[in-house]
Amino acid sequence: MKKLLFILLTFISLGSIANQPVRPLVPMDSSDSLLQKGYYSPELYAATGNSYYKQNKIGLAILYYERALKLSPDNQDIKDNLELANAKKTDKDLTGSPSLKSSLNQLNAFISYDQLSWTAIVLMILASTLIIATRFRSPEKRKKMMLSGLLLNTFGVVLILFAGYQKQNIEETKEAIIISSSAQIHNEPSSTSGVVVTLHEGSKVVVSKSEGEWMRVIINEEYSGWIVKSSAQEI
Repeated sequence: MKKLLFILLTFISLGSIANQPVRPLVPMDSSDSLLQKGYYSPELYAATGNSYYKQNKIGLAILYYERALKLSPDNQDIKDNLELANAKKTDKDLTGSPSLKSSLNQLNAFISYDQLSWTAIVLMILASTLIIATRFRSPEKRKKMMLSGLLLNTFGVVLILFAGYQKQNIEETKEAIIISSSAQIHNEPSSTSGVVVTLHEGSKVVVSKSEGEWMRVIINEEYSGWIVKSSAQEI
């Protein structure tokens, strides 16, 4: 009877947290203190994001989930938490047409450049094995095996080159998250210049350059402009 009651209570507890982000590994104060001391890890960033999510600070929650995902792109828990936080942000219709770099970021979330590199290595090992094995086959099979080996090797080299290109582009791309409740994007780095669009916390932008207290950001192929640096933080 006690075992049955324990199992029942366990299922009730699991059901009550099914739609909540993963519980922080450390308290908010502790995570802030560790970050200020220069410590960082996917778990620490995710824990900080969870704490901000519970305080309904969606912009900061998304910022730290994105930082965590950058260090651990295959972590499904972080992806799920980021999806929950993104569902709460105001701006959802300013994505526009995806650029090459944003497409590479989406590809990296699906399969990282490390995984592409390992796949390429495995393919080239298989290619080498096939080519070596041709020495012990009949002339008819030798030609087919040699061709298969060369094709696998070529595909592996292409994957290696693409993984390097993907890594370089992603690392060179500076993205930021709006952390203010709202932020105006101006035509020029001046508060008196025209406003292109107003963004709200949680929106992601690409940072192209900085100038004093301002930074130029790109939202999509249609919208770009200048924003006060304090309104956003780089991922």
